[in-house]
Amino acid sequence: MSFCSCNGFLLDDKTQPPTNSGTPMSDEHYKFVMQFVIQERQSRLQLEEYVNQLKQELVTTKTELATEINNLKQCGCASDIKNKTITLQQDFGSLKRDYDVFKTKNALFSQELTVTKNRSVLLENEVAHLQQLQSVSDLQTVFDLKNLTSRLAQEIQATNSRQQAITSEANARKQDFLALYQRIQVSEKDLENLSVDMVERNKKINETDLHTSLRMQLLESNVNLTISKLDEISDRALLTVSSKTATISDGNVFQFTDVLTSDGISNLSSVNTSGIFTCEKHGFYLTSNTKLCHMTLYLNTKRIARTSKGNETNFQSHSLQLFLKLKIGDTLSVKAEKDVYDWGNVDSMFSILQVK
Repeated sequence: MSFCSCNGFLLDDKTQPPTNSGTPMSDEHYKFVMQFVIQERQSRLQLEEYVNQLKQELVTTKTELATEINNLKQCGCASDIKNKTITLQQDFGSLKRDYDVFKTKNALFSQELTVTKNRSVLLENEVAHLQQLQSVSDLQTVFDLKNLTSRLAQEIQATNSRQQAITSEANARKQDFLALYQRIQVSEKDLENLSVDMVERNKKINETDLHTSLRMQLLESNVNLTISKLDEISDRALLTVSSKTATISDGNVFQFTDVLTSDGISNLSSVNTSGIFTCEKHGFYLTSNTKLCHMTLYLNTKRIARTSKGNETNFQSHSLQLFLKLKIGDTLSVKAEKDVYDWGNVDSMFSILQVK
């Protein structure tokens, strides 16, 4: 904004015209110059008002933009975000190039406007000097000034036309920029939502993976335990043997050398040769023995069970059954209480079953 000053004087009937030898400036010329100065000032005031209006529109636009952005933040739209973002970036680049051209044009317009203001100040100074014109030579200067004023008026008109064109182009670019800015804001919001959703999904996937891994480990442990128990169950020892018909002296071992059933026992040599069972696996065993005579069951060298017969002349079978906890290397044997006759075969059985 520039401030101009103008000096004037009052003409009345008391003022005596100066006496000079030259021809004074006519009223028409003076009116023309004054009208031109007034029009120039009006044009400059209109230009300043237009600039202020543009500033107010810019403030209003910023306010509307802030309102639109706040409204957009409450909207949740998410589809084809990547492709839209790429397109927006391309549009933004094109708009930026157009904006740079607009800035260049605006800078040129500002320079022209500054030159015009400077010329207006110069014109006002010349008008001030015209008030003191007293000769024909000064009138020639007035005519030159008139021509200069005409050219200035044309330049101002051309400048106004260019300003209107630049303003229209700036408004169009402003609308494009606002639309692009809104689309960018929506895309950024969508990308932010997608990023948060991706983080939550990754967190859930990691939690699911950890939970699955723990369950797999637990399942694998249970399977291994089950397999171990199955192996342990399937690897239990069992044995059924019978003795041969013979007379057994007191304190001697019954010869259970005929193996009827066996499983889980790798070495039966002790049974086959002496009738004595040797434990190969630590655990609990069910022991059963059936005979038609007196007998005693020994664990290693310790007597742990006995059967007796009341009448020697009757055929009566006796049996004993008990659970024993055996260690590896323990032996089980059946011995005669006195000199007895062992009928053998189906009348004399000895069974062992590992139950745990």
